[in-house]
Amino acid sequence: MNKILTKNKFSDIAGFLTLAIFFLSDRWFKRLSLGGLDFVLIPEFLHFHFFANKNIAFSLPLEGTWLTFIIALIIGFLLFYFLRFYWNLSKTTLFGLGAVIVGALSNLIDRFTHGFVIDYLDLKKFTIFNIADILIVGGMIILLWSLIKEDRQSADQKK
Repeated sequence: MNKILTKNKFSDIAGFLTLAIFFLSDRWFKRLSLGGLDFVLIPEFLHFHFFANKNIAFSLPLEGTWLTFIIALIIGFLLFYFLRFYWNLSKTTLFGLGAVIVGALSNLIDRFTHGFVIDYLDLKKFTIFNIADILIVGGMIILLWSLIKEDRQSADQKK
């Protein structure tokens, strides 16, 4: 019993630390890009430079104070859901939900402090994004995969 508890605690801490590292890395890269750091990562493909994104994900043309308010409400709902159902969710679901929350929180900090989101990874011929965006999209993929997997397991148990 003690080994199981230790293993579970380790995976909880590892997941939390992973999200914290991604959050802190995103904040640090945002400061560097805001400070003027500009360089090519992969020629003709990936460039690191500052971009003030007033729109939402993938630069979809939605912006304004109301957008910041809606995003804050969504993050609040996700946090409530996370805290309310924490004990009933799988570790994979929790990690996916945590990634979405951490990514959205980093971008929300930008919106409150600058009025826009700081993007810095310019994927030529596609979009400009940041680590927080990767967390949001990756977290949603993990979350959906986990929920589909849990739904299938639940259906198999009922048979």
